[in-house]
Formats: sequence, structure tokens, C-alpha cells
Amino acid sequence: MKKGSFLYFGTSCDALFSREYRSFSEGINLLTLQPYCKLQTLLAIEKLFFLRQVHGVAGVALNAVQGEMGGLVSEDSEQLCPVRVVSSFSAFSCDGDYLMTNVPHVGIGIMTADCLPLLLYDPATKSIAAIHAGWRGALAGIVGRALMSMQRAYGVDPRAVQAYIGPCIHPCCYQVGEQVVQALDAYSVPECHSCYQGFLDTHQSSLAPVVHQRQGSLYFDLPEFVAQQLCAAGLKKEAISREHTCCTYCTPGYWSYRRQGEHAGRQMTVISLQ
Repeated sequence: MKKGSFLYFGTSCDALFSREYRSFSEGINLLTLQPYCKLQTLLAIEKLFFLRQVHGVAGVALNAVQGEMGGLVSEDSEQLCPVRVVSSFSAFSCDGDYLMTNVPHVGIGIMTADCLPLLLYDPATKSIAAIHAGWRGALAGIVGRALMSMQRAYGVDPRAVQAYIGPCIHPCCYQVGEQVVQALDAYSVPECHSCYQGFLDTHQSSLAPVVHQRQGSLYFDLPEFVAQQLCAAGLKKEAISREHTCCTYCTPGYWSYRRQGEHAGRQMTVISLQ
């Protein structure tokens, strides 16, 4: 728990499976069900929302009243940061890979099993975001896009934002093939976070590598890649917490899709405002 916000990083003990939570009936209140109900007390929330994650870059903004919000564009726009603005939706019914809100006592979360869960909190504007960042989303710029959406909607200054990286697969175990390496080599920075290339050019000599080679194999450092994107977007390095992260592949008590395949459940990661 942090002052002004509440954080929850789940483990395999929550026993969550996508085939179950994706079949929930419309309008169901998650806080009446196990294991979600414990969050009502832990996070001081009255509502809880999750998206139907699609490994993309689109987001959903939860507003007190449905409608336009700040400078956000509609999900049908050709602009770089499509965000759907809603006041409510049924659990797991909206496609998207990040949620944001400035409404207190509302929990917003994501489900992961090797992908990186990222939580953002801006104490100045009292706004939060929960981001699902796998390698595809990270390379597509979901971190910069989510931050830009928070800037447009709430007037967030990235220099004041606090970030929390949750459990995900780490470079000790994240062996990757040519698809990921080629995507990194050809990484083109979208206009909405073009500062990333400038950040790389300026700090290249001091940055930790995001790809490691061991015994002829390549390993991707997803947490470091996301941390670098956060810094490039304006966050202070000391505002990026890795206190809650560990490798989901080799740490007991966590689901890992790479290790368990279709039998893997999901960890839930949730943030709320006091």
C-alpha cells in the first residue's frame, strides 16, 4: 500500500483461470466472488474492473460520467492513442490492454502469466493506470501511449508519476528467438513517445542491455526494457519500483504460461485510489 493508492500483486494462490473469468455473465459484481471479494477490504474499493486483454495498445478510461474526457480520442480514430471512455462495463467485456481512472474506490487491474503488469500512480492529479505489457505491447509502445493518454485526460506530469513493475518473466528465463530480436532491431518509435530514441541516444553508454546472450541463446530483459521506456517518457529513475517483481517462470508460487502452457492460471494485479 502506498499513500494515496492501494496496490495488490497476486500469486497463483488466487487460482484464477481465463476460461472461468471470461465466461462471467454480463453485469456480475466481481466483489461478490472469490477471490476478488477480499480486494474490497484490502484496497478499499466499491467496484472492480478488468479488460479482455488482446496484446494490443488500446486503452479504456473509466470516468465518473461516460463521455468525452480531456484530449482523448475515440477508439475508432486514426490517432496514435485510441482510448474508449466509459463510466462502467461488465467484467472482461471490453478489449484493451490498459485501464486508467481518477475515480476513487474503484479497482482497475490486469491478468498476467509471464507478461509484465505495470501500475502507474500520479499523486498530483490523483490518477492511476494498470497496463498489460508483454513483449508485443511493449514494442508497440503501450507504456508511452498510456502515459500520453494520462497526460491528455488528467494533465499528468510524468516527472511526478510513480511506477510499480509486478511479477513477470525475467531475463534469467526469458529465452527469445529471432522474431523478438528482429522486432527489437527494427524497433520504430511511434510519434507519441518519440522521446525514447533521444533517450537511447543520450544514455546508451549507461543503459543496461535488454538482450543477453548465454551459451548461444538470447534472453530478453522485459522489466529493463519497460523501465527504460518509463524513463524516456519522463519518469524519474527512483520513481520506478521493482520491489514487487520476480521471475514468474522460476519463482515458486506464480503462474507461467511459458512453463505451464494452457494449464497456467493468471496472477491479478490491481490498483485503486483512496
